[in-house]
Amino acid sequence: MEENPSPKSLSGVSVLLIEDDLALLSGLIAQLTAEGAEVSAAADGRVGLARFMSGRPNVVVTDIVMPEREGLETIMAMKSARPDVPILAISGGGSIGGTPFLDLARRLGADDVLPKPFRTSQLVETYLGPGLSRERRHAGDDRLTIWPGTGEPPKRPRTSLFT
Repeated sequence: MEENPSPKSLSGVSVLLIEDDLALLSGLIAQLTAEGAEVSAAADGRVGLARFMSGRPNVVVTDIVMPEREGLETIMAMKSARPDVPILAISGGGSIGGTPFLDLARRLGADDVLPKPFRTSQLVETYLGPGLSRERRHAGDDRLTIWPGTGEPPKRPRTSLFT
């Protein structure tokens, strides 16, 4: 008897990836696509912002230190244009004036942060998998919102959609 394949954990999810490390970007695209996500990608913030503005991603994963347009500036522009789209900032470190990039990213609009290096499975399981669920905000408006764990809304107020 043939077994039914398990459902893809990210089926129906549109992810915009912005990362200048092409090896990491390729690996993330492959893994997220294998999980069923529709992936759009960019190697810098300028192209990433253009894809964000012309597309309708359910979630954005962006690096901070990139050529053309860096991630902090990109996050601010995205949140200004569409504050309802969750953004996950990723970075291998660094700081400005002693403040770590990921702390700045959160202050400037990122919904959550993930330090590099990380496992792709961690990204999928913790940030994009079961925590990404459908919420009806208005009649006929079926959007994706990120919540932790089971995909149910939090029982207490949260400052982040991811934690």
